[in-house]
Amino acid sequence: MKSMSSKLALVSLFLGIFSFIHLLGIEKAILAIIFGTWALKETIVTPKSNKVAWIGISLGLLYLAAIAVIVVFYFPKLILLLEKLK
Repeated sequence: MKSMSSKLALVSLFLGIFSFIHLLGIEKAILAIIFGTWALKETIVTPKSNKVAWIGISLGLLYLAAIAVIVVFYFPKLILLLEKLK
């Protein structure tokens, strides 16, 4: 039977992957980070679930960093485009 931390780690991994599949998966990336850290804080942590939790956290952080870079580079262009449409 799997421990609670391994289930949380798997949820974190799947949410991290699904954040890249679905457009605007910011909420999934944040949940991947939350569930991954929750899995790491559990008392019974196996090395496998520890690795899976870190992968889920990494995917969530990578997605949030990618969104931040896109917003920083393309937000001024979006403002100019909106002003032209007025």
